Amino acid sequence: MGFRSWFFDKTGFDLKSLRYTPKLDLSRFESLGDNCEFGCFLVKSGNHHSSFFRFVRVMDLSTMSQLILNHFHDVFLFDNLASWGENMVFDQQYKIAFHSAIHSHNENGNMIFNVQGEQLVEIYQNELAKITYLSSKFLSELKTHNKIYVIKTNQQQCLNQIDEIHNTLRSIGQCKILNVRETDDKKKLYTIEKQSDNFYIGYLDQFADYNNVPDLNFYAWYKLMANANKIMTV
Repeated sequence: MGFRSWFFDKTGFDLKSLRYTPKLDLSRFESLGDNCEFGCFLVKSGNHHSSFFRFVRVMDLSTMSQLILNHFHDVFLFDNLASWGENMVFDQQYKIAFHSAIHSHNENGNMIFNVQGEQLVEIYQNELAKITYLSSKFLSELKTHNKIYVIKTNQQQCLNQIDEIHNTLRSIGQCKILNVRETDDKKKLYTIEKQSDNFYIGYLDQFADYNNVPDLNFYAWYKLMANANKIMTV
């Protein structure tokens, strides 16, 4: 952590932008994807709490309910993994891409793992242990921590899948869902709409580009989550 990040974490003052953003209590909020944008916001906000979905790319939301209902059984099986860029692997069963120490390179137009044999097995087993820990932690906290799960969606057709995920989570533990969507309506920006006692919708004008997620609009997310914190944690 550099000095500027350390100073912001301690004081809420950004030495680069000269903006003061008092630290929010985001301990109940956890990312469900669809990528790591909200996870990056949490880290920039000083929340370093690890979680299963914080830094993954969920390619098909319809598989998330199945994954959770199955208690993450068979996730990250070696035979289901494929290269997905230089430092990510893709679980072909659950359609989730993970940042991983299993690195790959391009060889004659095909992405292949950098190492093979026993060395690959050793790296895989270390990565599997992390996945197993995070999946167990997710289920435990879902049952006991009254979490608020944040899931961002870019497409209108995802709404039925969000409802299914919401129902799945509620069948296991007491929790709330914040579905963050893009909007062109300036009146809706950074607002939180209550749909039910445990389902809310929040609005941003634009998400970060998938190819440059760390370049997210921190202050837009901050405004949204400041409102969410006031409304959803009571």
